[in-house]
Amino acid sequence: MLAESTLLEFLEQPTNLVFVAPLVLGLALFVLQLVGFGLSEAGDHGADQDMDHDVDHDVDHDVDGDHDVDADHDGGFGVGDALRFMNVGRVPFMAVLQALLLGFGLAGLAASYTLAGRLPANIPLLAATLPTATLLGLVFAKTLTGAIARAAPTIETKENKLARLLGETAEVESAQVDEKQGRAFWKDKDGQLITVYVRTAPGAPVLSKGARVRLEKFDSKDKTFVCSDAAGKGN
Repeated sequence: MLAESTLLEFLEQPTNLVFVAPLVLGLALFVLQLVGFGLSEAGDHGADQDMDHDVDHDVDHDVDGDHDVDADHDGGFGVGDALRFMNVGRVPFMAVLQALLLGFGLAGLAASYTLAGRLPANIPLLAATLPTATLLGLVFAKTLTGAIARAAPTIETKENKLARLLGETAEVESAQVDEKQGRAFWKDKDGQLITVYVRTAPGAPVLSKGARVRLEKFDSKDKTFVCSDAAGKGN
């Protein structure tokens, strides 16, 4: 293991600062969220939901809705697909951001430590560590946010069993709900808002933010409800 002085020298190297900065930022956001300084769900329901709304709306509607750039129409991979791949919409945007920062920073430092002194003299260290950190950081974030997405409904509902919510009415809080994903909240008898993950049935109309939906079927594997428009019409 590195001695404390050696570790400090390692972190202060110019080629490592590009990884130290996002790592420190990710840790700072995580700590702030834990202590509740405006970033936790309890203390800041609005800020994170606004961020989720902006991301979901701008990407899913402005980008995915544009026939000139929509990856779904030309068979490519668009920005909306990338965000969905990172589970934006299934987990809070802040969680995705923290996972990306932490993954990139940790992977970059590990790559730098491993590759330093082992590369040919004509290859800059950052030329090898940056792509490695980006790839491993994405894998780390995808894995972590996927685990959070699967666990979040169980955690957030506390004593409520998700399957017991069948037939209940919830309100869409993500920018939209389609047959792939979406998010809504259900209010319990004490007025507490419980987040549930939802999707529409294949071929059903897309449901917009604020729509009232009925929880029709529960997928225990994905902990996701198949929902329908409680008003009896699509958006």
